[in-house]
Amino acid sequence: MIAGAVAVVVVATYGLSQLGPASQTIERAAVLVDTVKQGDVVREVRGTGALAPERIRWITAQASARVERLASESGRNVGANELLLELSNPDLQIQTMQAEQQVRQAQIDLLNLRTTLKGSLLTQEGLVASMKTAFISSSQEARAADSLVKLGLVPPFEAANRKASAEEYTTRYRIERDRLALMAQTIDSQISVQASRIDQLQAIATSQQNRLKSLQVRAPEGGVLQDLTLQLGQWVPEGTTLAKVVQPGKLKAVLRIPESQAKDIQLGRKPPSIHTTDSSPGASCARTRVRRAATS
Repeated sequence: MIAGAVAVVVVATYGLSQLGPASQTIERAAVLVDTVKQGDVVREVRGTGALAPERIRWITAQASARVERLASESGRNVGANELLLELSNPDLQIQTMQAEQQVRQAQIDLLNLRTTLKGSLLTQEGLVASMKTAFISSSQEARAADSLVKLGLVPPFEAANRKASAEEYTTRYRIERDRLALMAQTIDSQISVQASRIDQLQAIATSQQNRLKSLQVRAPEGGVLQDLTLQLGQWVPEGTTLAKVVQPGKLKAVLRIPESQAKDIQLGRKPPSIHTTDSSPGASCARTRVRRAATS
């Protein structure tokens, strides 16, 4: 009986191994039957967004100051160079006056320097002229003494003294001429240094004047004023954003695409078709075939 059972198991196993795989079945409703075609595969990515101005000009404080007067308010149409608000800073006014005073003092110093150098040059020219006269006179006396020594009219020691005097005036005349040339060469450089100092001080004064002028805050260009939320008496640190001017007629769609789908957005694709569901700019949405996009 055991041998018969083993034989049956072996035969059954061999028979099953010879059978092919069973065919799988699927419901008809789950199958989509169509003809293979050639064309583009469209990948649509949806993202919510808003319409925002294309051009925005931010207005920042060029110096720390206090708000004294508000000449405009958010939502108004403003023209280029129109006054928006007035700020005040007494310390900045004092610094500007000091910078202007330093420029005036440097200009006075330059004028005095020119006068002093010119006077010194004239004095040196007079000294050179006197030294030239003494040089010529001593040279003539030395030559005359040499002639008189040969005739026995002048002692040899006196002729030697006159010759030594002529050599001394020759050296002094040469030194004074070199000094005059050196003074003439250094006049331009000294004046140039003082003029450069005036230019530096003038640049500082101009910067201070521009900062003081910036306390009268004006619109850089025409448009709609937004985000002007300052209050009278409020202290505004330097670099603070005061307001912004936008162009409402030129808008762009700012879309927010999920990070998981951002890989499907590429440059060069067609621009999106905007479907606004509300009249307000903040309630717009778009279907994506994007030309330009960013993720945050």
